[in-house]
Amino acid sequence: MRIIFLSIVLFSVCQVGICQIERPNKAYGKFKAEVTGLNSVNYKYEYVIENSEESEQVLVSFSINIKDRSFYGKTIPSPPNKKWYIDGLGKVYITGAAAGRALSLPPENGLEPGEAMEISFVSKGLPAINPFYTEGFVRPFTRELIDSLFKAGYTEDEIFIDWKEAAYKGYTISPRVWADSVDLKTFLNKLKSYRSRSCNEFEWVNTVAVCNDLQDQLQEVSTHFAAGDSLLAANAVTDFIEIIKANRSANMTTEGYGLFYYNARYLLQRLGNYP
Repeated sequence: MRIIFLSIVLFSVCQVGICQIERPNKAYGKFKAEVTGLNSVNYKYEYVIENSEESEQVLVSFSINIKDRSFYGKTIPSPPNKKWYIDGLGKVYITGAAAGRALSLPPENGLEPGEAMEISFVSKGLPAINPFYTEGFVRPFTRELIDSLFKAGYTEDEIFIDWKEAAYKGYTISPRVWADSVDLKTFLNKLKSYRSRSCNEFEWVNTVAVCNDLQDQLQEVSTHFAAGDSLLAANAVTDFIEIIKANRSANMTTEGYGLFYYNARYLLQRLGNYP
């Protein structure tokens, strides 16, 4: 018999009359993402999912926010070294849960601190910045423990919080499918926000000079686009891509490269068709 730990809510610890809630947010997930363009419309997403050595819990589930409705109900192969159930859920998440035998707590396929696994899938979505969530194992609570929490003064809203609030949260890149009719100004502004967040929040670009070069080049694209000169705008995007390629290994993570390169390539394709 197999069981799935997909939503671990809380565990209550009562000592000397004091009750505390243990949330599943102490499995500090680390996601390493790499994107490869298979052709003009399909992209392969590869992830190394690690439970940080600093974690205090076994990592037993994860969720990656996506914007690709084709993943609804789609099953993704389990990692080669672990048995996990990985599916598209609710059209906006890819979720994974460690498999385990009945009464095996935590499940033997969970990730201990320092352990990692790999997953991959193909999508038509371009790389985008999206959150991920990881949950650690906490023992299920009983009716008696819930009653003790109420007696200790906890409210129902404090006990039963949303799963995203209870989990550990980080950011990675994952698919976003854009409508064919997307306005190019909207897309260009999104690319600017990717640059800003990659440089200032995530350090996916680790050199200030490169961040500034990317910013200046995107501003040049905007200037030519606003003037209605799609040819000069396309030339500026080409120069932007050259900056990305020149700094791929030394000054960018795989997340930064995939995010910039494939979105810029899409923008260049659209500018080529822009009247």
